Amino acid sequence: MPSGQDGTHDSDFVDEHTESMSTHDEDNEEYTDQPYLCDPLLSYVCFSMNSATGGNIKKAVMGYFTPDAIFNARDKLWGACDASIIGNKKRRNDLTSRLAHVATVDDIMNALVKLDAASRMPNVVILARNLHLIPRSHPEELNNLSV
Repeated sequence: MPSGQDGTHDSDFVDEHTESMSTHDEDNEEYTDQPYLCDPLLSYVCFSMNSATGGNIKKAVMGYFTPDAIFNARDKLWGACDASIIGNKKRRNDLTSRLAHVATVDDIMNALVKLDAASRMPNVVILARNLHLIPRSHPEELNNLSV
């Protein structure tokens, strides 16, 4: 990992400055007291939920992200958010009718809808250097490309 001129690593800079960031956001005042979650998958899903259908978001996530990325995003979300709103994290096993990571995408999307309805949505962010980790296209565009 590249070091800064003062000998710090990029991740040191992000951690140090993210924790001290002002949480004042006039456009989204109801979310300013919520935790910050840094995850590419959650960032993509949260952004896409504003304008894409749930089915297309799910297809995009399943086609782009690995099962490990899906499970890691779920763990971050459940680790930071109130289980009384989103429910307890479900232990998923692969079933013949449905793979565990497919069901986990549904769990993530349902949890985000519940958090938004309760005005308890976490502040989901992505580092600029990680933008390459998300699809370049919107879920609706990806659906049109696959036809």
